[in-house]
Amino acid sequence: MARRKRTDRKTEEVRLREFLRRIAKAGNALDAEAAAALFSEDVLVDDFSLNRPSRGRKVIRELFGGVFGVMSWMNFDAVGAPLFSSDPPVAACRWRVTGETKQGFPVDFESIDIYRLSLTDGLISEYTVIVRDPDWLGRITP
Repeated sequence: MARRKRTDRKTEEVRLREFLRRIAKAGNALDAEAAAALFSEDVLVDDFSLNRPSRGRKVIRELFGGVFGVMSWMNFDAVGAPLFSSDPPVAACRWRVTGETKQGFPVDFESIDIYRLSLTDGLISEYTVIVRDPDWLGRITP
């Protein structure tokens, strides 16, 4: 297998940085459609709230839509600098998420999200979420 050129790796990092900016913007706006548009149609999703890894942009839309639907506001802030790998193109970002539910409950948790960039369509093809406090979701849902 031929190695990719350094400029390709730099381009992938730029794409991943732009993705992180756009996913935070979608989260801050509680916009599940904008978030879902950043992922491939057949994205592999491994999230603590799912019983098993699942596939598809629909899963992303439902995942974000379910959380955003109970929130009055959310703020996604990167903690430290994201980590990047070029082969395959992957970004890992530690997020601190704060907010408030529509019922007035405060939300404050951290996660590490791992995103793999598809070289085919330039969208995210794999998404893994590791949450420091996985019980937060149960505290805010009716």
